[in-house]
Amino acid sequence: MRALRAAAAVIAIALAGGCFEGKGDLTLNPDGSGKVTGEITFILEAPWTGPKRTTTNPNAPPETPKTPDELTREAVLLILQRSSGIDAWKDVSFEQAAGNRVRFKGTAYFRDLSKVRISPDSKSRLSFGSDGTNQLVLVLSRSSIGAEPAKAGRLIGPDELAKRLKDERAKYQLARSAITREMLGMMLDLAFRVPGTVDEVKNIEEKGGAMAVHVEGFRIFQALDVQMIDNAFVGGVIFSGRTFSEQMVRDMANQKVFGLKGDCWARMKGPFANRFEYKAEVDAAKKAYPGMLAKLGLEKDKSPPRPPAPAPAPTPPKKAADLIPGKGTVPNLPLPDKLPTIPAPILPF
Repeated sequence: MRALRAAAAVIAIALAGGCFEGKGDLTLNPDGSGKVTGEITFILEAPWTGPKRTTTNPNAPPETPKTPDELTREAVLLILQRSSGIDAWKDVSFEQAAGNRVRFKGTAYFRDLSKVRISPDSKSRLSFGSDGTNQLVLVLSRSSIGAEPAKAGRLIGPDELAKRLKDERAKYQLARSAITREMLGMMLDLAFRVPGTVDEVKNIEEKGGAMAVHVEGFRIFQALDVQMIDNAFVGGVIFSGRTFSEQMVRDMANQKVFGLKGDCWARMKGPFANRFEYKAEVDAAKKAYPGMLAKLGLEKDKSPPRPPAPAPAPTPPKKAADLIPGKGTVPNLPLPDKLPTIPAPILPF
């Protein structure tokens, strides 16, 4: 079986920012195409709302704070426009929820699950396809803290080791506190409806005719805290030359998302049949998409126009001697008869 490395796309989004709740029901065809009907609830702030705009123009007026409605529409548009690997969206809806949060619902169609990236996430998290034989395999993997090569360790005496154990546990607590707000309230439910008959399954629950995964943020912290009590584990990190940075703790949390260190996977055997007609549903979704955006008020930016920046005060023209220190004239610059065309920048959406 070829290695298929990934984890659920919405999980990394949860780690990216804010108290997060998500539900996803994925239906997969034998050729790898599929759809996900889901619901996500997130805090209305970066990275969901995108980077804050900045200006270097000292004469520009102060930027008017955006209303919650403007920020909500901006977050929804970022999901729709900047997600990749998606052929079409349908049945999109959204609403503001308590605690400065947004509840987003919709169905997304994709050709290849490993290429799906739901904004603001930027990585593939899930894989589904042939295992190299006549079977299909769905794999939900973990982010490996061993992916970064370990540095060569040195011998450490008992006294120094005791101090290092204490120091590394203190670093872990600092890193843990930095991501507690992001993950503590996380709750995620995923269901995978696969073609064929499930032949083997590991660390994924079979529930209601689907492969099911349930994740809660506080249980991840419980598992991490128990692991940090183990001197052998912490000592192994020390002897390998690593340290408990915030990124490493995030990677450890990814490992614990499914409750186990090993891979989570399910293997299916034939006969295989499509669970839905991909092309027909995608064509219908694309046709309905403009009308859906108009109904949601997303077909164009309806934010109130911002006042133009005031024109700068006129300044007296400078003399040539002021332009080039030490010289009284401006030298002629040789220019080609025909200047090259400079292409406009291509925006990533």
